Amino acid sequence: MEKPAHILSFSMSYPQYRDYYLYRVSTGRHRPVWMTPELFLAAGILIAVVSLFCRTVFSIGFLLLFSTVTEVLSILCVGAYFAVRLGWLFLIRRKARRQYRLDRLGKQKTQIRLYEDFFTVHYPASALDCFYKEIRSMDRTQRLTVLRLQNGAQVPIPNEQWTPQIAAFFMEKTQTKTTGPKF
Repeated sequence: MEKPAHILSFSMSYPQYRDYYLYRVSTGRHRPVWMTPELFLAAGILIAVVSLFCRTVFSIGFLLLFSTVTEVLSILCVGAYFAVRLGWLFLIRRKARRQYRLDRLGKQKTQIRLYEDFFTVHYPASALDCFYKEIRSMDRTQRLTVLRLQNGAQVPIPNEQWTPQIAAFFMEKTQTKTTGPKF
């Protein structure tokens, strides 16, 4: 195994973690309005009222079939309400897990080893190997430099670890080299 050119070893502080969380929220996808559970419930109740009206007023032929279809649609809308509400409960549970991670913050070391051809990231619970050409962008926040990889992963590095020497090393590795003549 070759020796790494640079080793960055750090633990995230609360302001850095908060900065990274805000960065992820700002770059993430927002929930569309139609995923609000109350809209499904309101649609289900409205369709049930229309179905009840059709069944009591027009109890003949085609409208009887229409009321049956609207009953099924009403049941599906109420079922979608419960499914989306359950998803929101899972989201709240995930936020509780994030609070648990915040309590453990600062006690865990992360290490990034920079080799000549690739780099490795060793989190406390997992590890990641990546080539330099797989870095899509390097974003800077107030306290962090975030490497965004092509597979969607993000690697936060505190700014105090991001020395001019490391910045020059990354810029050298991520530049595209042209072999043709320059005009």
